[in-house]
Amino acid sequence: FFETKKAIDRASPYSIYSLYSIDEEHCTRCGECVKVCPTDAITLGDETIESREFAAILLTPGFEELIPEELTEYGWGVFPDVVTSIELERLYSPIGPNPGQLKRPSDSKVPKSIAFIQCVGSRSAERPYCSSACCMYSMKEARQLKRLLPNSAVKIFFMDIRAFGKDYYRYQLETEKMGIEMVRCRVPKVYYDENTNQLSLSYETESGERISEGFGMVVLSIAQVVTPSIKKLAQNSGVGI
Repeated sequence: FFETKKAIDRASPYSIYSLYSIDEEHCTRCGECVKVCPTDAITLGDETIESREFAAILLTPGFEELIPEELTEYGWGVFPDVVTSIELERLYSPIGPNPGQLKRPSDSKVPKSIAFIQCVGSRSAERPYCSSACCMYSMKEARQLKRLLPNSAVKIFFMDIRAFGKDYYRYQLETEKMGIEMVRCRVPKVYYDENTNQLSLSYETESGERISEGFGMVVLSIAQVVTPSIKKLAQNSGVGI
């Protein structure tokens, strides 16, 4: 799809609304689209600058995902089958590299077991906060994996599950009923077992039992972070972070 994308096209072939936009990287600004548009909906080079006054301004810049390069203990960037939660969604996306399927990046095989590690990059000395959304989107991704790979084992390793409200808690209970195991512990490190060609997690259960377990893939539920550009925007706007 992306190889044949035109200068004016839909952002995604699976989007609900047929909304088109101009891709500035492919547009030559020749003006032909303005001539042929039957509804006169396109204008090029007609930007104007307007100044207005407001009583208040609300900044909603959002956030970006943490790139876990600094967290070397989890093996991201070293072990190809360790992926972030964002990368996972791309892997099984209908318009991803394996349309609607999940295959391991290392050998394109279907993983027989997948582990989710929560709070990667948050709940730490550097970032003591909870990102709030990771528990719910991890359960959503785990459920999707169970639908795609019903015979594969899926485990979520967590410190605390932040399922806010009755509906979210009900969602958690339904997730567990699907056969997705929830394990309360802080996984310290991800290893690679050359004998089994699998990733290995060593962890301690709530009862004090130490377990070493192999997985075909490991998904890092990464923290949400405020980037320098957002901090600069806040500073320029007189807002402290």
